Amino acid sequence: MYIEPMNTLIIDGEALEGEKVREELFGGFCECGGVMLQKAIFQSKRRSVILSECERCWKNRAIVFGDDRKVEEIREVKVVNRGKIPEFLKELLSDAELEAIRDKAKGREYSYASFSKAKKKLENIGLDVSELIRLL
Repeated sequence: MYIEPMNTLIIDGEALEGEKVREELFGGFCECGGVMLQKAIFQSKRRSVILSECERCWKNRAIVFGDDRKVEEIREVKVVNRGKIPEFLKELLSDAELEAIRDKAKGREYSYASFSKAKKKLENIGLDVSELIRLL
């Protein structure tokens, strides 16, 4: 899953910060016959990932490379834009935790216990809670 406004890729329960590709670099061919262009590059200790987007159908795909720089797998990526962040958070958090995050984002009173649980869940993945609150 790619959280576009944060330029963060979540893969196998780990959030990776990316570096956007500024040039139009070739990223493979899409099933629709279009050309995939590189969108962002992500690095971790275990792997690196190139995120590409089809210029024709807008499908996004991740090419995952292992330590040895060999392709481990290629998988489709769901893109989360700013408007879909609440839906994305619903997949990770309980209703009470999501409500606490929303209330904090709106400057209202919130359940500290629920917010703390939500913050811990998100930080365990590697997501910046304050950035998500800003985007909400």
